[in-house]
Amino acid sequence: MRIAKPSGTMPADDAHYGTAFTRALALFIGLFWLASLIASFAGSSGNQNLWWIDFTRAQSLAGAYAPIVNILQVVTAALLIIWAIHPNLTAFFGIGLRVLCLLTAVVAFSNALDYWQALLSKELHAGLPLPLSFLIGLLLLWLARAVRHQYPRKHSAWVTICGMLAWLLALVLVVPLTQIVFFGTTDYRRPADAAVVFGAQVYDNGTLSPALKERVDTAIDLYEEGYAPVLIMSGGTGINYINEGDAMRAYAIEQGVPADAIIVDRSGMSTEESVVDSLEIARTHGYDSVIATSSFYHLPRIKMLYIAQQTDVLTVPTIGNITNNGTFSALWREIGAWWYYWIKSLL
Repeated sequence: MRIAKPSGTMPADDAHYGTAFTRALALFIGLFWLASLIASFAGSSGNQNLWWIDFTRAQSLAGAYAPIVNILQVVTAALLIIWAIHPNLTAFFGIGLRVLCLLTAVVAFSNALDYWQALLSKELHAGLPLPLSFLIGLLLLWLARAVRHQYPRKHSAWVTICGMLAWLLALVLVVPLTQIVFFGTTDYRRPADAAVVFGAQVYDNGTLSPALKERVDTAIDLYEEGYAPVLIMSGGTGINYINEGDAMRAYAIEQGVPADAIIVDRSGMSTEESVVDSLEIARTHGYDSVIATSSFYHLPRIKMLYIAQQTDVLTVPTIGNITNNGTFSALWREIGAWWYYWIKSLL
């Protein structure tokens, strides 16, 4: 005689928690989170954890207990990794992970509220109506639900692993793109001591490429609107022996910007060198605040490099005519460059 199993249970061999997507998402967030935290604690970079969530307010509210917030972050990230690899957690750890995911979701939603408040109060010049932090909060709720529910095993372990790897690859591609779409297009312009313009191609006849012209035009607007009394033109010298900084300076002067309001950095052969040079110029001239302006797809990488230098920076995007300014080809380059500099900042 067969004995019926209690309702709501399933055989151990068939027990399987989470799907390939949720487990890949948990693994990705856990690894990204933990790596950022470890690097931050070790002092090797700025807080690169800000790319997905900001715990500044939570730490401020905790006061003297702020280290507990950091410990809870490490625990949550570690449990997400463990659950992704071996989802059959005990009831104690399962409940703990669900609670921690929900608490982290609350922090993400509070980040979204801060964004909306800044947008409504005009602290942000422009930005998308839906912040990335709100979507992150929803994903954390999804993970909390995934840990709580049981799912029947529909595929073999190898199929699940292959599915997870495919989703991880998708996340690696999508994360830099979401930063470009959400952060890159948000205009944080406020009054500052100077604006740094990042170079791009200059043609053999000395004229600026569409992307570079749009960047300089944006900087000129910042100057004319009183946001930045000084423009720092940073660029390198191309194979045509024309320096991007000099070409940008000449164009800005043609548009009416006084020559004494322009500083040229001729050694900005890369984005990283331009960031370092601009900070040296800022220290030399006593500038306390700086605006970085470039093409919107370029700004997440620029922000990351300033964070790695322990420096906050305001970013102002240039969008322009994306059909002929090289935006689409640049997007693929920025995916690899974003991860390269993120890993480099951790090391």
